[in-house]
Order: sequence, then structure tokens, then C-alpha cells
Amino acid sequence: PLHSPLHSPLHPPLYPPLYPPPTPGRSSHVAAVDEIDGLRCIYSEHELEVQEVAQGGFKIDATLPLEGIASGAECFAGPVHLSLRVPAAYPTEGLCLCSLLVEGVSPSSPSLCSLKESVAACIAGLPLGEEVIFMAITEAISLCNDASQRLLMDAKADNDASPNAPSPVTPIYTRCSAFVLFHHIKSSTKRRHLQQWAAEHGLSGFSRPGTPGVLFVQGEQHGLDLYLKRVRSMHWKKMSVMWYDEQQSASPNDMPPPLFPSFTERMCDLIELLPDFKRGNIEHVFWDGTKIPNTSDGPS
Repeated sequence: PLHSPLHSPLHPPLYPPLYPPPTPGRSSHVAAVDEIDGLRCIYSEHELEVQEVAQGGFKIDATLPLEGIASGAECFAGPVHLSLRVPAAYPTEGLCLCSLLVEGVSPSSPSLCSLKESVAACIAGLPLGEEVIFMAITEAISLCNDASQRLLMDAKADNDASPNAPSPVTPIYTRCSAFVLFHHIKSSTKRRHLQQWAAEHGLSGFSRPGTPGVLFVQGEQHGLDLYLKRVRSMHWKKMSVMWYDEQQSASPNDMPPPLFPSFTERMCDLIELLPDFKRGNIEHVFWDGTKIPNTSDGPS
């Protein structure tokens, strides 16, 4: 019964629901539209196309680049063409992979067929009851990148075994840094995601909650770019990337150590962040990023 003692407003259910209940009056269609509007803030109109289908729901076509390097007779150099079906009952009904194509790779290629099976299984395993379209797209691209790197390594091994093998190409590692300014960071959920996602992508740096909110991250380019896309998808009053820097080397070991060993949340006044930027010889990033007038009154 709806008003039994165990389920009255004064006595919440003994066990939590499997997923958060929908907002009252917010239909599945509206929920999907809201999430798709968020995706349009992340991807350009050339990267994302959305169509409503006759039986209800949506069809999403994404065309996105890969980080792979074209090498060998078959390599996933991209871009990737990904098609997803969003059912009318989404998010209580899961997404479905309609097609996956990679430019330069035959649709009947065993490598591509294997990749499609992996992506379909990954999408089918995403949790129900949650908004997971962005997660499905990023996981699919991540799997494509992994496959591209495997093919690249296999091609390199074949070339190394050849007596006429060309000189190996020196791999390039790119470390990126970003300083992001927010109107505010207050939501406990957003604060938790900022830290959790940074750990998932192997990034270091810090977030500073409050008004204004500040985020500084460093790490491998692909992971950092995905992280910023995930952060932007959380719908902020204002989010501005004030500084973005790239450094390249043959490997991570050739890089100077990152400015921060891990990612943490810093509860402090803005000016207390200045010494860390001075230590990294990027004091200008602090002044330009926070828009605080540059004075000599800050701590040394």
C-alpha cells in the first residue's frame, strides 16, 4: 500500500531503490531530451546527429576521431561512426548499438567484428535507470582507441620482424594541463565526480569548491580531454577553460614530474593556491585564470 507505515514520509523504505526515482512529472521522453541537449553542448553538430524514430525514442549518430596512428594494412585510424538507439522507455530500458564503422576498415574485417561485439557488450552492461548516453559514447571510443593501439603494436612487431624493416617511429607522449574557472562549485555530487573521474583518467591536480570554483588538472591528453567533456556535461551556470597547455616527449619518463602528485579537493581562499603555481613557474596562469588583480600582497 502507498501509505503503509513502512513507506510513509516518516518511515522511508528499509531498502534503497535499485536506481534513483524519476523526478515527478518528468517522462522518459523528457529525460532523454534533457540529456541529449547536454550532449549538444559537448559535441558539435558535425559530431552528433539526433533523430526521433517512429516507434518512440531516438537514434543517435556520432562521428568522432580516434587517437590511433594509421599504420600497417589495417589500423583503426578513424574517424569512428557510431549509431545508438535510445528506446522510448529509456533510462529504465537500456541503449542498443545499431552500427559501428571505422573509416579505412572493411565492415567485414574480423578485427572490426570483434570490436563491435566488445562495444555492444559494454553498452548492454551499462546500469539501468541512469543517464548513460555520454558514458556509452566515451566507452565505445575508448574501446576503439584500445583496438587501434593493439593493431599498431601488431603492425610494429611485424615490421620489426621484417629484414627490411624501416626505422621505428618514436612514439609521442602528450601531457596536457588545464585551468578551469566556474561560477561556483557547491553540489556534493559534482564535487565527488570531479575527484572520482580524475582518478579514473589518471589525472593529478585539485578542485577548489566555492564561489568562484577552480579546477586544475594535468595528465595524458586523451584522458584529460575526456575528463573535461565529462565535467562539462554536468550543466554548470558558467564553466570556462582559462588555460590549456600541451607538452610532448618520447615517453612519460622524459617529462618533468607533474605539479601535483595526485588529485585532491582544496578548501581554502583563492590566494592560498598561488604558491603552487609559483613553484611550477606558471604564476601567470593563476592571475589570468582567477581574474584576481595581480598584486604583491599574496603569500610568497
